[in-house]
Amino acid sequence: MSKRSISIVLPTYNVERYISRCLDSLLRQSFTDFEVLIIDDCGTDRSIRIAQEYARRHATIKIIANSRNMGTYHARRIGVEHAQGDYIVFLDPDDELEENTLDLIHNKFIVSNADILLYGITYVPKRKWYVRSIHAYPPLENQSLLEACFGDIKRNHVLGSPGKAYERNFLLQIYRSLAIDADFRYIFAEDVSLFIEAMLMKPRYIALKHAGYIYYSNPTSITMVGKEKSKLNIDQYDFMLTKLRDSASKRALSEREQELVHNALRKLSADKHLFFRNSGAGYGYLKSVFRSFCLLPTASKVVRMLVYVGSLGKLKV
Repeated sequence: MSKRSISIVLPTYNVERYISRCLDSLLRQSFTDFEVLIIDDCGTDRSIRIAQEYARRHATIKIIANSRNMGTYHARRIGVEHAQGDYIVFLDPDDELEENTLDLIHNKFIVSNADILLYGITYVPKRKWYVRSIHAYPPLENQSLLEACFGDIKRNHVLGSPGKAYERNFLLQIYRSLAIDADFRYIFAEDVSLFIEAMLMKPRYIALKHAGYIYYSNPTSITMVGKEKSKLNIDQYDFMLTKLRDSASKRALSEREQELVHNALRKLSADKHLFFRNSGAGYGYLKSVFRSFCLLPTASKVVRMLVYVGSLGKLKV
């Protein structure tokens, strides 16, 4: 495949119900100078057979087959290593892009010298009224990214892959810096590791105020799991926290930057308890919310505890 401006990387594992919707959204893009790299991570359903049908009809689509199931982190990394584009857009194959998103991303990149571009997200279905707002990009661009995301730890930012595009060479530097063993199957909070490692490298970033990433919450998502996967996900979340501590300890950080790393660890630890409150693992719903509240008090957590106690444990919000 010839050189392209943008490479879209899709880590693909058991998404046969959604991959056509995703690929159709890319084929509708007003911008056409892109390639789609589908990373076959050895699933057991028809995802890749569907992707192969698209690849036969569209030269922009290429399939890269892993020899074994390596997990989302390494699937994305392999996609970036094979990419021909100057810029990388991560997209999960159960999500979509609005039809003019790549055009806007490309135009924004070429008039800047940014390493990272942050853009908006549309949630389907809409987030519940009691869920705090989450911001895809900071209100100001004259701060470091670490300051922008963790200067005010009560302001929620998207730390995962949705709503982000990277300059490819910078992204390769991040992967080299993380140096996560290819035998470690990293599938949960792996995109948070990537983004925080990027923050520690003090990137140039720019915001595109366009909600071009369509994020679907669906029951087969890797983040929508029951008790059987909760322990694995908690362990992987802890791996992400350990990786952050280790990466920060190896850098000559200013006093303010050290404070921001502490903020990040505090917030992410609070988020961990809240995220796994319904998992059946750990401390149970009420203790999980309470521990999250102790680390980072918010009114919404008080509401969660009051509703749970008031309903005699029947309502979990």
